[in-house]
Amino acid sequence: MPAMHGRWVIATHNGGCTPWSTWDCFGHWPNHPVMMSQRWYIVLSFAYYLYELAGTVLGCGTKLKNDMVAHHIVTMALLVLG
Repeated sequence: MPAMHGRWVIATHNGGCTPWSTWDCFGHWPNHPVMMSQRWYIVLSFAYYLYELAGTVLGCGTKLKNDMVAHHIVTMALLVLG
């Protein structure tokens, strides 16, 4: 479900950014405006990855393999940096 919402946010709230016109993507970076729906997408994605990692560590819920643990950690780091 988060992936579908992410695609919707990118398609409808991109501020005019297209592959042919990237100025709207990077013109005001790093102080570009971020919509509340984009913030919520990042927060909910981070929370989902944290939930899966905590389940693995505590031995309940989702049990991730080592490669997925590494993937989740890197993804969470990128979400924080983004």
